[in-house]
Amino acid sequence: MSQATATILSRPNGLSEGLRLAASSSLVTSRYDATSGVFVMTGLASVSQYLALLKSVVYYNSDQNPNTMPRRITLNVFDDKNASSNAALTLVVITAVNDPPEILPATLFPSTLRFVEESGSSSILPSSVSVFDPDSATVRSMLVELSNIEDGASEVITASQASLTTTTSNTTRSPSSLRTEYAFSPGLPLAGATLF
Repeated sequence: MSQATATILSRPNGLSEGLRLAASSSLVTSRYDATSGVFVMTGLASVSQYLALLKSVVYYNSDQNPNTMPRRITLNVFDDKNASSNAALTLVVITAVNDPPEILPATLFPSTLRFVEESGSSSILPSSVSVFDPDSATVRSMLVELSNIEDGASEVITASQASLTTTTSNTTRSPSSLRTEYAFSPGLPLAGATLF
């Protein structure tokens, strides 16, 4: 055999997805054309060697929010006279995974909140803190917990930003802690959002 091709017929995630070879051969070279979605293996080798290489072709997708439409991939092989086989069709089913958001930096200490009596309120986060989600541009809810409460109902958690006007909140209190959950409808955009 002289050549084999694998072609992704549709690529809704563009350059983020493609094909590559998990194995290698000294007799066959390979290349992937990201523009056309065609993966080509070229070189004189036995049928069994080409079969092993075809079995090692893998699909990849680095998009953090991939389109879940199944991908159709056609496979062709060519003999030493360049005659083509029939086109075999395989289907790749895409499963998207929800990545959880992150508060960055993850460790806020040694940043310490200073509250002065009769001074009103104090922000609970330094300005350098941000929220990141690799596969979503919005946050739907947020939970804030205040523990080691010493002054009972005198200690409260509030969100004062004007951007939170579509927010509903639910607060539960125990003798030693205060938990407030904020729900954003339809969702709070992460870009440029300041929560507290």
